[in-house]
Amino acid sequence: MATRKINVYVWLLLSIAGYIAAGFLTHFPTGTNEVTEWMLEGAVGGVFQGAIGGVLIGGAQWIALRVSGHRFGGRWMLAAVAGFALTHAVGDARPLSVHFVWVGLFCGLLVSFLFWLAQNKEGSVWLWLATGTAAACVGFAVGLYVADAVLPPGWTPATGQQRHMMYGLIIGLLQSVAMLLLLRGRGIDR
Repeated sequence: MATRKINVYVWLLLSIAGYIAAGFLTHFPTGTNEVTEWMLEGAVGGVFQGAIGGVLIGGAQWIALRVSGHRFGGRWMLAAVAGFALTHAVGDARPLSVHFVWVGLFCGLLVSFLFWLAQNKEGSVWLWLATGTAAACVGFAVGLYVADAVLPPGWTPATGQQRHMMYGLIIGLLQSVAMLLLLRGRGIDR
């Protein structure tokens, strides 16, 4: 079976653009509210926000996979929708005492596993989990640090949107590179 090469530039451009669009149009589950206990109603709204973000991210990545001639892009997009919907459900329901990086850990494990399933379980599941989770945790931590360092304290709709676009850029860059390396490692570029 012939393998197809992913266009690195198309993948990175579309994937990162999807993450930034998700941050701009929805949000990343940062818990900027003052919730002190788990909140089920936050999870319900989070599912919808995450599904929209998953469509934006997974849809952009699906286009990049289709441009490269790959046929599993539809499953990839569904994995993104499911993974980000569940991540947002947990992230939007969590109390402030549960740090944002723990949401990154959950997101990394879940989305990496779903992406591994979507691309026909090629490669080591442990490598996909470790790589995707590390990228997500570092992305969430660095995104939070950079946003706190650059933006004024407090929350307004404008700074909230800027914050989430920053998260999208940083998390998107790290996650996109990690997924590209994993996809290339499965034999696509050989």
